[in-house]
Amino acid sequence: MADGAKLIAEEIGRGIRLMFYLIVLSTIATALLDLAPINMWYVAIIPLAIVSLIVLVQIGSRVVFGKHLTLFKTNNRRTGLF
Repeated sequence: MADGAKLIAEEIGRGIRLMFYLIVLSTIATALLDLAPINMWYVAIIPLAIVSLIVLVQIGSRVVFGKHLTLFKTNNRRTGLF
């Protein structure tokens, strides 16, 4: 049980760091869009929703399968989504 809790804590920490980066990028994108005549607030929300989904999938895959899901393979080593 401690291993599962540790895995979840690691994934949450990784997800929080990724969320921070995306919040900064979304804030910059929103600031740039404020200069445009059209209000496009959803441009900042959509990336955050996508990353939230990725983080949840990664937590689930790590707990259920014991490893991250992979998008591509490099140098015969499997690389995680983030």
